[in-house]
Parts: sequence; structure tokens; C-alpha cells
Amino acid sequence: MTSSKLQRSRLKNVVYLKANLYLRMLHPLATTGIVPTLLLVILNARIYKGILRLRERKVQRLSLSTNADSNLKSITNGKSFHPRNRHEIHMTYIAILIVVTFILLNTTRVVLGFFEVADIWLIIKCVEAEARYFKSLAFYKADTVARLLMVLNSSVNFLIYCWASSKFKVRSTLGMTNRLTLA
Repeated sequence: MTSSKLQRSRLKNVVYLKANLYLRMLHPLATTGIVPTLLLVILNARIYKGILRLRERKVQRLSLSTNADSNLKSITNGKSFHPRNRHEIHMTYIAILIVVTFILLNTTRVVLGFFEVADIWLIIKCVEAEARYFKSLAFYKADTVARLLMVLNSSVNFLIYCWASSKFKVRSTLGMTNRLTLA
């Protein structure tokens, strides 16, 4: 039996097909879409709450001091924090921006994954009726856009770091110029 005949016979086997389709629900929809997005949202929410608590503690400390009004004004623009805390807060905002970018650029893929899962029963009915199942052209176009957005997500982090971090900009520029001069 050739491999193409074996593959066609497997696709006609409803049990095999159901198992294959259920595994598609697990991967890639859950493992590369839903679970990472949920983890990133939860972890970044905790980080953001930590920033808010840090600011609240700073406000409480400053409100106890004699010069509370001027100190409270300086909190609003972030200049009253220790330089190390300011750097950590800045890096946290960069991380949150990266997570928001990840969510925005991967939403299309996750939505398409839900559409694929929703079509499982239709695919099974088509196989049981020995009919062929084809996705719409619009789905394939959306899938192409989703894949392009995933590639964009892979490269946009570098641009975010360059835009938001002057240290990263300087270090990456020095690294590139050193490599160019050595070549």
C-alpha cells in the first residue's frame, strides 16, 4: 500500500480523524495561543499592580513628610523614585507594551483557531458522508494575514526596545558598528 493510499484510508477513518482534530484543539490553539496569552496577561497584571503598590507606598511616605504638596506633585511625573526603581518601572512598561503587541498581533490567529475548532463537527460529517470539505477562500486569506502578523510580532520586539530604551539603542548600535568594522 502506498503512502498516499494509506493517508486517504486514515482520513476516511472517523475515529482517527476525530482524534486528529481534537489534538488540533490542544495544539496549536491552546499551546501557542490561549495559554501563553493568559499567562502573559496574568503576569503583567501582577507586575502592574506591583508598580501601583510601589507608588502608593511612596505617596504614603511623602504625605507624612513636611513638604507633602511639592513631593506629591513630583510623584505624578515619576521623578521622586530612586533611579533603580525608575529604571525597573520603565522596563516594566516596555514589557507591558511588548505583551500588548503580542496580544494584538496574535488575536487573528487565535480567532481563526476557534473557527477551525468550530468546524470539527462539519468536517466529521463530511467524512462520514464521504464528501470533501474545503475551507472558504476568506479563511485562507485571513490565515495568510495571521501568519504575516505572527512574523511581524517576532521582529517588532527589537523595534520596541530600540524606541523605548536609549541604553539598548546605544549598545545595539555599538555592537553593529563593531561587527561592521571587523568585517
